[in-house]
Amino acid sequence: MSDVLLPSPPRWRRAWGEVWRVLAAAFFGLSIYAIMGGQPPRGYEDGHPWIFVDLLIGLVCLGLMLLRRRFPLLITLITLALTAFAVTATGAAMVCLISLATHRRARQIILAAVVSVAAGLLFDRVHPTPGDDTAQFIANVVIGVLATGLAIALGVAIGSRRELLASLRERVRIAESEQHARAVQARIGERARIAREMHDVLAHRISLVAMHSGALAYRTDLPPAEVRATSELIRDNAQLALAELREVLGVLRDTELHGIEPPQPSIADLSALVADTPASDGPASLAMDEDLTGLSDSLSRNAFRVVQEALTNRRKHAPGQPIEIVVERDDHAVTIRCTNPMLPGHRSEVPGAGLGLIGLSERLALAGGTLEHETDRGGRFSLRAVLPTEPKEPAG
Repeated sequence: MSDVLLPSPPRWRRAWGEVWRVLAAAFFGLSIYAIMGGQPPRGYEDGHPWIFVDLLIGLVCLGLMLLRRRFPLLITLITLALTAFAVTATGAAMVCLISLATHRRARQIILAAVVSVAAGLLFDRVHPTPGDDTAQFIANVVIGVLATGLAIALGVAIGSRRELLASLRERVRIAESEQHARAVQARIGERARIAREMHDVLAHRISLVAMHSGALAYRTDLPPAEVRATSELIRDNAQLALAELREVLGVLRDTELHGIEPPQPSIADLSALVADTPASDGPASLAMDEDLTGLSDSLSRNAFRVVQEALTNRRKHAPGQPIEIVVERDDHAVTIRCTNPMLPGHRSEVPGAGLGLIGLSERLALAGGTLEHETDRGGRFSLRAVLPTEPKEPAG
């Protein structure tokens, strides 16, 4: 989506999304606490206000839940582990587990599931169990496994749906672009046909002007009335030719076809570009040198395209992962570095994967710049673009 980024939801909608999730997690945790009767751990039965400790841990987990998108695995493991000691932490832990499962990374999901089941077993050991200990232990294990499996299944389903919607949006965008391109080509073809017809008419007018003016130059014995009539004929044809020439130029003008073009993006628009990145793409940080003024329009435009392509590449191949963007300037060039973790085994289903970097590399080469990109052994993708501030011969 160069590619157009999907519009991000309004800030109030994103804020409300966090609020209702926190409220739902708190309600779920308190409901579980009420159902279980608020039993304190062993050794704290005699008048110890364990409920306050339980509520405090639950509040901590609700706060940690807000960081789940930035540190999905770590936050999920911490909240799941705390459910062994605090029942009110269950809601936040389930929300974090669902959020982690939306990324559909098998290793992380398995690790979180193991911690969840282990926390359930530890909970049974820490808290007193009225009645038959064995039966209650088995029941707790079954309930814990079912709850964990349900949360993981829900998260995987949500992640699949998000990717499907993103793929469908991209396909619709491509189809609309192709339809628009076909319409533009049809209009260009029709304009070219009209221009050819008007060219023939214009050529006829000019040939008449040339013929009559040549006759006047050759026939010096014509009477004044005939000279005047021929001059008027030349004038009329010249005016008609001029009017038809204006029509030809009007037909061939691109401004009528495309309308008034919007201003080209520049390096000054990078902050807005990063801020408008959809929340589902993942966090994005931008660090820029203060001295980025006085750059040429082409360099500024190319810098914008580099960052735009980096964000697009992150969305296609590492959705939900944080990206760090650094823009620096020295005496000779502007350097842009973009890094983000990659999702192991993730394959983009968006058509044209990889072509954006190829086109961007060609664009920078024509401007005398360079583009390098690689994925290191740790699975971290890095992109580095160098744009010379002084005009150079194109690379290659």
